[in-house]
Amino acid sequence: QREYCAQFTDGSDSYFSAKKMHACTIPDGQTPTTLVKGDKNKKYILGIDPSFSNSPSSDFFAMSVLELDDEKEESVLVHSYAVAGGDLKNHIDYMFYIMQNFDPEMIVIDNAGFQFLDSCNENKRFLQANINLKFFDFDSDKEGEDYVKTLKEAKRQYNRKDRKICFKQNFASSFIRKANEHLQASIDHKKIWFASRCTANGSAFDRQSNVPVNKKLVNEYSTGALIETQDMLVYQTKKQCALVEVRSTARGTQTFDLPQHLVRSTSANRARKDNYTTLMLANWATKCYHDMKNLKIEINNTFMPRMFG
Repeated sequence: QREYCAQFTDGSDSYFSAKKMHACTIPDGQTPTTLVKGDKNKKYILGIDPSFSNSPSSDFFAMSVLELDDEKEESVLVHSYAVAGGDLKNHIDYMFYIMQNFDPEMIVIDNAGFQFLDSCNENKRFLQANINLKFFDFDSDKEGEDYVKTLKEAKRQYNRKDRKICFKQNFASSFIRKANEHLQASIDHKKIWFASRCTANGSAFDRQSNVPVNKKLVNEYSTGALIETQDMLVYQTKKQCALVEVRSTARGTQTFDLPQHLVRSTSANRARKDNYTTLMLANWATKCYHDMKNLKIEINNTFMPRMFG
């Protein structure tokens, strides 16, 4: 609209307000910054939106890592991945890097591409490291008593030690609406934050640049380049969110997508929304994780113990 129609809309006009996202961005020089390796005392949630096309104009194969604050039930975007047209092997390598350096508490993946995790389990690196990711059943967009029931079953199945930490998310219209509303509310109430730039924080940059990184896994020529990529991807994620428009179909279903003139582009450098999608997924999984954690399961006594002399 700005470029072609000279319509300079206010920064808060989009569904995800650019002003509010800026207010949820940690100022440079403060922590947490973007990370190339997670803190062993922190917990992380991973959202994955796979794309298996080799075309450079395809969607991003995207991932977002959120660092959790259990006390405040808040999260911070600290690490991202976005590659268009890459090989499956490279995506698996990066997934292995994330497992080694962040060891997520929970993983959510688009149901259309959940086979990616099966491919990871069959990979040589995962087999040698004895990493075998498993799914638990969880229909996360249920409501009311149905949600409580499925939450209880998910909590029963979830097993951190056995790495049964993954669930598939079906992108039904009801989930898309709820997840976007939840992300908008999280931004409005500052329940989700965007990490500050590591390159603008001297002490944090020194710590992260000294982290041993296998350059083959991340496809970067240096740790410094990886840090710069992370700073850029946090900015790009906010930019993608700010571009999202809400439209209603003839049947009344809401869609959350880029403006039409951007959707029609076939350029390799076209605007994409895949990091926004993984942010939405990871933010939704954070809500589910806290719901599971806070759920108290009552145990009813089924017998009265007696002592015999």
